[in-house]
Amino acid sequence: MDTIEFMPVTLQDRQKIEQYTLQFAPQDCEFSFGNLFCWQQVQNTHFAIFHDCLLLRFTIKGKNIYTFPIGKNSNASLFKTIQNLLPDAIFQAEESVLKQYCDEKFHITPHRDFFDYIYLRENLATLKGSKYQQKRNHINKFKSQYQYEYIPLNSTLTEKCIALEKEWRLQHNQDEQTSYNAEEDAISRALSHFNELQLIGGAIVINNTIEAFTIGCPINDNTFNVMFEKANSSFDGIYSIINQEFAQRIPEKYIYINREEDLGKEGLRKSKLSYKPYTFIEKSTAYKATKRTDSEQLWKHCFGDSDEFIQFYFNTKYQEENTFAKYDNKNIISVLQAIPYTISINGNTYSAAYISGACTHPEYRNKHCMSELLTETISELKKRNIAIVFLIPQEQWLYDFYAKFGFKPLLTNHIEEVNKPNKSQDFSVISNKQNNLSREHLYSIYKKISIKDNCINHTEQDFYDCIDEVYVSHGTILSITENQQIVAFAIANEQKLEIFADETYNESFIYAYCNLYDKQTATVLTQKRGNTSHGMICILNTEIQIKTPIFANLLME
Repeated sequence: MDTIEFMPVTLQDRQKIEQYTLQFAPQDCEFSFGNLFCWQQVQNTHFAIFHDCLLLRFTIKGKNIYTFPIGKNSNASLFKTIQNLLPDAIFQAEESVLKQYCDEKFHITPHRDFFDYIYLRENLATLKGSKYQQKRNHINKFKSQYQYEYIPLNSTLTEKCIALEKEWRLQHNQDEQTSYNAEEDAISRALSHFNELQLIGGAIVINNTIEAFTIGCPINDNTFNVMFEKANSSFDGIYSIINQEFAQRIPEKYIYINREEDLGKEGLRKSKLSYKPYTFIEKSTAYKATKRTDSEQLWKHCFGDSDEFIQFYFNTKYQEENTFAKYDNKNIISVLQAIPYTISINGNTYSAAYISGACTHPEYRNKHCMSELLTETISELKKRNIAIVFLIPQEQWLYDFYAKFGFKPLLTNHIEEVNKPNKSQDFSVISNKQNNLSREHLYSIYKKISIKDNCINHTEQDFYDCIDEVYVSHGTILSITENQQIVAFAIANEQKLEIFADETYNESFIYAYCNLYDKQTATVLTQKRGNTSHGMICILNTEIQIKTPIFANLLME
């Protein structure tokens, strides 16, 4: 039986991989060995030799992405075999290739932000013609203002190039620190193994200081990949000069230069287009549609959450049998999930389902799609002997909508708007933005403080998922310690503060929260019963009598 054995890309694999890439690879920068090795730690890059073809695998935002196989035996039959061995795989290639080899079960999505820009080497080296007049003007101005020297790059210049890269980062948006740190690591790998990787590079030196550098390597026999290019932008025209100087020194056997993608950044896209690309590598992804992948895509489209959060949510909450969806042909148009819970009422425990992620594609709204789906869902839940269904409307008008299906506003929380205290109490509050607290200890505090009856129940795993979600969503856990032991904690994000403690500590948490998020008021949830409507309940078991509101107890949901 065929199996595909993937191995991490190492320096020792260069010749093994390049025997395929140099002869068979498309002009896609993902296939240059320099990129495969230098970004290996960031993208967890693996390769496999299967039926004498090369298959690559990258891990991006928690998802495995596979390239189309390259080699003399690459054909539709082999791709079908790979699909069968990797049934949940996401494949990346040019859209035309994916349309040729993927059947109707696949969703194909182009990703403009990741299209590679392909140029003719001669055009970048000579900048001839009226379309490059502005570039020549930039270069002439630079040459008239600065005395510079172009020098070949080698590993002895590593520290100087890294110093420039750090300076470059300071000139750019610090919100993207993580991605820039990853690039710094990749550049360090390139420079540290410059000779072994057989890279080519150059630098612009002004006043004995490297003010620009660039590094590249071949993709295949006719296309050269510019992997990195960094410059001190305080020297007007320096990007134009390093670009041309390097293009002039790339061996003439390479007809094309791949200068990679623009990542959707407006300035970078404008710059790359200004060099008049010869063509693009129109990168697209294809995945076999399943209810889960369809649901993820619709969630992303409707709610706009980050890929990181969507993956976390579906990894922890998604169950095929509890997901209800409507389709128009093969396209998902409405979906919701009925997540299992229990509810305690007057000392009795009942099975319940929490309606989560209910959404309809914008093109199908106001066509009763969600009404039909909700009716079908409730009918199925009755068959499963689910006693109670509850949900949290995200907008006020939805209370009237759900009321049509028998939902009543019987879920409450204690929520209030509180002004920032003038000063903190005598408790020191610690902000924990990293997941380094004992979840077990936090859960023990939660169990002591949480309401036990006439409420929605949470399992220990529910609580741990909630804590993990705080960090995935870039929230914070505030804690108070006494005698080196955490005695109270609170979950915080930009919208609200949920306190798990007796009232003794509330003021300290509120004061710390307002300072952390630069607020003068805070929306505060506490673990006591309140009269603020926080959701709706639909009773499917008519024997259940609810005489008092149910405490929502939903841990920031």
